[in-house]
Amino acid sequence: EGDQATLTAHDVEAPGGSLQRAYEVAGTGLTASRFFTAAEVNGIAVSGATGGQSFVIAAAAENRAILDPLRVDIDVEKTSIYGAIDAAGIVLVKSPEIVLGHGVRSTGEQVYEGQVLLDGDVVIDAGAAPVRFTAPINGIGTGRFQNAPSGHLEVRSGAETFFGGPVGAALGLAGLRTDPGGSTVIAGGVVVTNGPNGQSFADPVTCVANTTAASQVMLQAGVGSISFENTLDGAVSITASTAGVLSFLGAVGSKTPLAGLSITSAASVIAEVPISLDGDAPGAASDGITIGTQVNAVTLVGGGTITKFANAGIVFAGTSLNSTVRGFDIHANRGFGIFVNPGDYSGTAIAGNVIRGNGLFGTGGFGGTGEGNSFSRDGGDGIRMLGTRLLVGGEAGDGNLINGNARSGITVSTAAALGNRILGNSIFLNGPASPAAAGDGIRLENGANTGHAAPTIESAGGDQRAGVVRVVVSIPAADGRTFRVQLFANELVDAAGTDPADPAVFEGRRLIGNATVVGSGPAILEIPLQDVSAGEWLTATATEQDGGTSAFSPAVQVQMQPAAAVFAVGTAGSSVTWEREFVYAAVNATTIRIPGLPAAQAGFF
Repeated sequence: EGDQATLTAHDVEAPGGSLQRAYEVAGTGLTASRFFTAAEVNGIAVSGATGGQSFVIAAAAENRAILDPLRVDIDVEKTSIYGAIDAAGIVLVKSPEIVLGHGVRSTGEQVYEGQVLLDGDVVIDAGAAPVRFTAPINGIGTGRFQNAPSGHLEVRSGAETFFGGPVGAALGLAGLRTDPGGSTVIAGGVVVTNGPNGQSFADPVTCVANTTAASQVMLQAGVGSISFENTLDGAVSITASTAGVLSFLGAVGSKTPLAGLSITSAASVIAEVPISLDGDAPGAASDGITIGTQVNAVTLVGGGTITKFANAGIVFAGTSLNSTVRGFDIHANRGFGIFVNPGDYSGTAIAGNVIRGNGLFGTGGFGGTGEGNSFSRDGGDGIRMLGTRLLVGGEAGDGNLINGNARSGITVSTAAALGNRILGNSIFLNGPASPAAAGDGIRLENGANTGHAAPTIESAGGDQRAGVVRVVVSIPAADGRTFRVQLFANELVDAAGTDPADPAVFEGRRLIGNATVVGSGPAILEIPLQDVSAGEWLTATATEQDGGTSAFSPAVQVQMQPAAAVFAVGTAGSSVTWEREFVYAAVNATTIRIPGLPAAQAGFF
């Protein structure tokens, strides 16, 4: 504590007359000199009551003190370890307060049973052995050896590194890193760093609840980044906040799904790996993944499963620019698949996901079966959007599959929700199983997306001679604007049980064509016969250039117009007799099928 002290070895007479090595601490300004007896001459092993004193182990920073072993198990208020300490065996330090000022290296396990305070940058190196911190770890302000707000802690272990208490909760560390080769357990609920090094976990991480009632873990990096360089697991809800980059480089929840992931702040988020979450875990968050307001450049493109959360699978809390959510299976959440709050979502896309069976819960299962299920009172949409300029789907390969949700596939709500584009998705059989209560594939509420009317399919007729289905589409009140029309095919089952089929209940199961329309049109789309079948029902959407997408049009059933093949009797070069006319169907570009034509006559046309 700033005083000069000496450590003197003595041979003292122990009870029974034997000699025993002891260490005397003496110096100016000390309240007392005290002897510490040691069973191991080559190390420090202190035990017994000492009446509230402090015990200090120090070595010059440029040298390493060789201790074999280092054990401090005494009733003192504080144990301080400064300098570069080597221990050939185990390290066990028990004290209500443990101050580390440089580093400890050992060949055996290191255990710190007491609050650890970092007085400078500290490296804990246990080689292949484990490291256990059973109580909180904090900085102590400006350190003696480092002019830094708090210390940086690096733990090197080829086995398990266990953080049993909060890390940095009272005073954040300058940084925290675990090296590869072992594993890390975070059981204290909090990790806070305030220095540029941030938090970096190079080995697999498991988060566990510190109590049965507290199943949340908070990770906060006030200056640096947070990086999981390996896997992350645990049935806990994680809240991450960083001024830098939040990155997941290994699978998340692959062994034990997370119970929630909330990203409250980050300069960007990178996850090109699967992320799996389960809302059935005890103490789970109400939402699966929450992306905070103004958290931009979020790249969640590795997919994963998000299921059974009380509210929504994914929530955008507010503005998020240039973000992508791709590849997830989002199902069986009681509220919504994805909920998008008001804000600007320019450059943000929800693409390539499966969003199914949300808003249904009960004995009847998920996916629109209805019987035995209850419907969410306030939720039930596959996607509900209240923001602006969001892209749902996109070009080839970007479409979402949105099916079997309790209410609508996609709802765009409020007059302020403008410029949302919905392109290339497969949307079908959303809404309650009762035909009278069938949902919408795309629902626009309260003037959302300018409330533009859906296009009208004037006709859909098959021309078998040309090998196409010609579809005529017009756009009401287009006023000279430019639109992208997308055409979808639906099966009879998509009529949601209505008999005869109700054209108003079809959505858009399969994208079969695109066209650009200026003004009201009409536009004529020619769809190859192999892409659509007789009896299928066609719907269309219209997306204004630099604007939003309409709802689906009422459906029109494809009508195949018969084509004629003329059968003639005669020989090459001679006159022929016209016998009869047959209706045929095209098989491909070179083959037709004529029902009822005798095989012996098939060569004469």
